[in-house]
Amino acid sequence: MLLTSTVLCLALNVFYEARNTSEIDREAVAVVALNRAEKEHRTVCHVISEPKQFSWTANHRMKVPKLTNVLERRAWKHSLSVAREVLYSKPIQQRFAQVTYYHAHYVNPIWNRYMRVAFSTPYQTYYRS
Repeated sequence: MLLTSTVLCLALNVFYEARNTSEIDREAVAVVALNRAEKEHRTVCHVISEPKQFSWTANHRMKVPKLTNVLERRAWKHSLSVAREVLYSKPIQQRFAQVTYYHAHYVNPIWNRYMRVAFSTPYQTYYRS
């Protein structure tokens, strides 16, 4: 199967932002990037690689997973699967329509004071803009 840059960027974001969370979190993280790309009229890769937008891109560069053990390889394969599924599934995209931001529960970013909570999971809180 063809690996497009959009699928790769979505998979990297799912891998680093949500690999140890629930399926709903993995899907939501992917759709957030799609929604922001559409809203900002930019590519998914531009949105994801923007400095300080996602925790793993804070140092201004995207990094490829090392995949040094079986758990990491399994998580990467699953991240690719989620990215493909979300990219081509309108029902999944519609489930998270207008959700453009999220954060883990262990952080309290200043920007969340100005957002409306869309939903929360045991791992993260998601916001509509």
